[in-house]
Amino acid sequence: MENKNKFKREIAKKFPLKHLLSGTYVLQEGWNPNYVESKYGKISRINTIGVIVKIESPTKFLLDDGTATIGVNCFSEEILKHELVVGDSVLLIARIREYENSLCLVTEILNKTQINSNKKWFEFRKQYLDEFENLIDKNVDFFVEETPTQYIETPEVIEFQIPSLNDSDEKEITPDNLILFIQKNDSINGCAIQQIIDFYGQDVEKTINLLISMGEVYEIKAGFLKIL
Repeated sequence: MENKNKFKREIAKKFPLKHLLSGTYVLQEGWNPNYVESKYGKISRINTIGVIVKIESPTKFLLDDGTATIGVNCFSEEILKHELVVGDSVLLIARIREYENSLCLVTEILNKTQINSNKKWFEFRKQYLDEFENLIDKNVDFFVEETPTQYIETPEVIEFQIPSLNDSDEKEITPDNLILFIQKNDSINGCAIQQIIDFYGQDVEKTINLLISMGEVYEIKAGFLKIL
């Protein structure tokens, strides 16, 4: 029997924000990930490089990849932790969500060290986005890991590993851990919010509220959560 608690991440795709924003957001039930239906296929996670053009709060900023601008929401105060400022170039691995009728990104990985240590990464991605339609027409696979050798001298590659749930401390307050906890402890009536607080502590309330606002979970009845 398939393990219903198995958490599968979709591939984070390199994709122009302008085509993402012109797509249609699709909500799915259960453990299936929500996604954007674009003219180039379904996108649920994105690998993007862009410039921060505005910081709205310790957990939100606007990112421009050269094709469009999108809001980025953080589940923790990553902006303060990474000492981000307007004008910084950053690499993001993020999920796509709809908030207040607008598409936005929710960070999984945020890093500025790789991009700022060698600007050729940013140059390569810009050229990639400029050639995106041509690459699609030529059947170039834009799902694979980026290896910038086609247009410019290859910069030093710093590998990023997206941690799996098995690699992380289950008591760490992360979106993935919290979603998995809700799923594991969901009875017919959902998972009790108090049970979540008892396990993670009072600090988890901020992440619960953000998961609700981002459409990851919903309150099936007072004090009980279910995954959308």
